[in-house]
Amino acid sequence: MWRLMKLVSNNFLMLKMVGVGQQEVPQVEVEDAEVEVGQHGEQGDAHDVDVDVVVEEHAELDEDAHGEQGGDADVEDGEDNIDDGDDNIDDGVGDAEEEDWLGGTTRECSTQKKHVQPRGINDSEWESDSCDNIYLSDDSDVETSRFGDFATFKEPTSMKDHIWELGTYFAEKDDFIDAIRSYGVHNGRKLKLWKNDKRRVSMKCYGSQGKCPWYAYCGYRSTQHTWQLRKIVDRHTYTREFKIGVVTSKWLSGRLEKSMKTNPDMKMTNLHNKFCKRYNIVVSRATTSRAKAMATTNIEGSYKQQYERLYDYAEELLRANPSSTVKINVEPNQDQTIFKRIYVCLKACKDNFVSCRPIIHLDGYFLKGKYGGELLTAVGRDANDQMCPLAYVVVKVENKESWTFFLELLIEDLGGGGFCSRCTFISDQQKGLLPALQSLLPDVDQRYCVRHIYSNFRKKFTGLNLRQLLWKAAVSITPEAWESVMRQMKEVNLDAFKYLVQIPPRQVHLDAFKSLI
Repeated sequence: MWRLMKLVSNNFLMLKMVGVGQQEVPQVEVEDAEVEVGQHGEQGDAHDVDVDVVVEEHAELDEDAHGEQGGDADVEDGEDNIDDGDDNIDDGVGDAEEEDWLGGTTRECSTQKKHVQPRGINDSEWESDSCDNIYLSDDSDVETSRFGDFATFKEPTSMKDHIWELGTYFAEKDDFIDAIRSYGVHNGRKLKLWKNDKRRVSMKCYGSQGKCPWYAYCGYRSTQHTWQLRKIVDRHTYTREFKIGVVTSKWLSGRLEKSMKTNPDMKMTNLHNKFCKRYNIVVSRATTSRAKAMATTNIEGSYKQQYERLYDYAEELLRANPSSTVKINVEPNQDQTIFKRIYVCLKACKDNFVSCRPIIHLDGYFLKGKYGGELLTAVGRDANDQMCPLAYVVVKVENKESWTFFLELLIEDLGGGGFCSRCTFISDQQKGLLPALQSLLPDVDQRYCVRHIYSNFRKKFTGLNLRQLLWKAAVSITPEAWESVMRQMKEVNLDAFKYLVQIPPRQVHLDAFKSLI
């Protein structure tokens, strides 16, 4: 109901009477008139304002109105001109299903009803040009106008107790959903999607056993190609909850990226505890794990895209390191090519091997990425007893074929079979390595890594004494010294002695080295 207008005495009120049908009504000047507004209106003196009064069809006009000054006039305010204005505000979103949920009575303003009134107007009014300057006040049910467009949403640092402004613009639909999720997390609210299509998206609160009145509706404005908050019931009827379903791995990944950039090796458990403590909610470990994987992908890129750019990686290596060797093998498929293996030997590593000792360490490592595989490496040792990387290859599995592919290219890059046959190759008992090496360099000197031998040895035989005897036998420089140590081990543990004598002595102790070390 319009607020009562207070009239000031000793002024003239000019009433412009509106004609009914085709009849024109003359203007009447009323001095010190009293105007009654509504049934409960107050009376007051006239003020210098113009009021449009609707005259009923059968109203009788005084014929002497043109000639008399200061006459009294009774003015009856029509219902069409004085009304609450709420019928247009709460027309709903144009969907029968939403009207059933909100209830038809919530669209009518009444001082006797105690339920929450949603703030908003219908879709047709939002699409009108005049909507750009319409603002619905929180303090009253009256539409007032303001100049300028509505504000574009910018997420604050904290969404706790955030007050939503009707008419706020969102660039994308996902921006609105993300903002609602942030609001739900910061305030502990069970918010879920209610409707979601190309023209609209709405969310409601399922707290208080589904009786919470909170509701938000966002529609698409085709004229501006943007989304706008059109209706909001910004009130909850329950206290904060800790187990909410609004948190998704996609939303959480965006909040974890900063922590992942600062500490990429942070464990999932620490991330999970940090997030739960920060927002004071309960999140499953599976959601945190998926969010961490998504954040890592956003920062480092996906594994699949990295495999797709292997040829770019090879070209960049050859550009930055001319005369290097880069080989990529793929398996052709009907739809796409499948990666098989890649070999890399940089030019600087080739030249550096000339100053190294004639010893080459061969080893393999498992890759723990999404697609797995194994990394095979060749490492030299320089005059300062420091490691010198020579070449590496990434393969699917470790077998004779993979080692043959690796060793053929390695021998060619290091100077050919004649030079490499004078070197000593030290390795573990990898699958397929020894047969591949024997087929390429039949007379080459092969040794086993003592560290790998001991790692297998201690699984069956423990004790500090056996460990010292094993290393003492490995560094023996004469056959007599090696036999003396082995007799001592036989006296200590016969089974340990039998385990070690099965390994050829020439592949363990220093006396059998042919190359100059």
